[in-house]
This record gives sequence, structure tokens and C-alpha cells, in this order.
Amino acid sequence: MIKIKNPLFVLAAGLLLVAGSTFGVVTTTSAQKADGAKVEGVAFSTAKISVMLEENQSTDETPDFKKVAWMDAEGNTESSDLKFTNLDHITPGETYEEDVRVVNDSDYPEYVRVVVRKYWLKGSDKDSSIDPEIIQLHKTGEWIEQDSTSGEEVIYYYKKPLNKGEKAQFINGISFDEAIGKIKEKTAFEYDVPEGKVIESKTTYEYDGKQFKVEMRVDSVQASSADQAIFAAWGVEPEFSGDTLTGVK
Repeated sequence: MIKIKNPLFVLAAGLLLVAGSTFGVVTTTSAQKADGAKVEGVAFSTAKISVMLEENQSTDETPDFKKVAWMDAEGNTESSDLKFTNLDHITPGETYEEDVRVVNDSDYPEYVRVVVRKYWLKGSDKDSSIDPEIIQLHKTGEWIEQDSTSGEEVIYYYKKPLNKGEKAQFINGISFDEAIGKIKEKTAFEYDVPEGKVIESKTTYEYDGKQFKVEMRVDSVQASSADQAIFAAWGVEPEFSGDTLTGVK
């Protein structure tokens, strides 16, 4: 068993102050050019949207979801720590249950994105020598995953638009790669006691005393004119099949 001292879990909601952060009703206007040709223009009548992340913090069989990060309709954001359980001691490769979901708490349909950063700390300093991919978050199948080259940041896009009050699971477990069990040093020593000799051994692991940190940011864009809203807000070109997001580039 490997003991990780004081693992840190931070969940932060993100606010994107761009046109894509609001719900838009598209209206078309016409203007007359000097040569008589008509020019079509697009305008947005906007209403504010909001989104939040909830974590099941129950210690028994009855679900108990708590709001842990959110962006309200006025653009204010707040967050609190994730309450991962059973992580004082970790068995490499074992999956621990974790239930995080996203909720559309606005009055309008929206597409949702969650940005996750995970990394290791040695004391208060970031330890870039440790592979962040050892921390394995288990997402559901309804998200598109976009990895960074460093492996530290992963962006998840929910495939379907969420309607008012609709919920979608994001994370359903956490585990740690077998590499976390890498042994740094083994020592053995003996000493005498009245009953005879005692031989003791000590194993030190590479990750002993390390901390790991998980940060999440959630934001959303309007479902109306989603291709324009996603590009404006998130800087990616979406691909759709009907209203299902199938890819980003």
C-alpha cells in the first residue's frame, strides 16, 4: 500500500466572457448597398446562461450531490474542493468510485466543456518530473476528449446539448497507474532483543510523500447557432451529426 500525504483536490469553475457565453436568438436584418444589392446581417438577442458541477459526497448508498463549482447567470464563479474518498492509501491499478456530473441550471439549452489539469507537487512546488497521466480519471462515454501534448491538461466536450435542468455524468472513477508503485529503495537491518534477533526491512517508493492536484474548469455556450458560438468561445471548429457534437479541430 502506498501512502500519499495530503492529496490536494481543487475544482474551479471558469467564466468565459465572450459572446459564446450567452444564449443567442438569431435575427436577420437587411441593408441596401449603393448598387442596389442587399446585404444580410446577423444580430444576437442574448439571455444569460449558467452551468455547474456536482459531486456525490455520500458515504453510504444514498446519493448526496453537492455543488462544487459553478458559473451563475450573472457571471459570478465560486468553487470548493472535491471530496475524493478512500485515498489515504492507494493500491496501484485499483479503481476508486468517484461521481462528478455537470448540470445545466439555466433556462436555455447549452453545450458544455470541462477543462481538467492534473499534476504532482513536491512540497508547495510543482514537480514536472512526475508524469501527470499516472492520475487516471475515468470519464463516461458521452464526452469528446482533447489531450494536450504535455498530458497535464485535457479538455472534454459533452456531445449533446443539455436542456434546462438536465444532468450528465462526467467522472465515474479515479485510479493510479502501476508506475506509482515504483520502488526507490529497499533497506534491511537487524537488532537483538531478549528473544533473539529481529530483522526489519523498509521500502521507499518514488511517490512517497508526494501530493497530486486535480483542477477542473467548467463553462458552456449557447446551443443556438452552436457552430459559431463554440468557435467564438472555445477557439475550435466543431463537427456535428444533427445536434450531436462528433469532433473538434
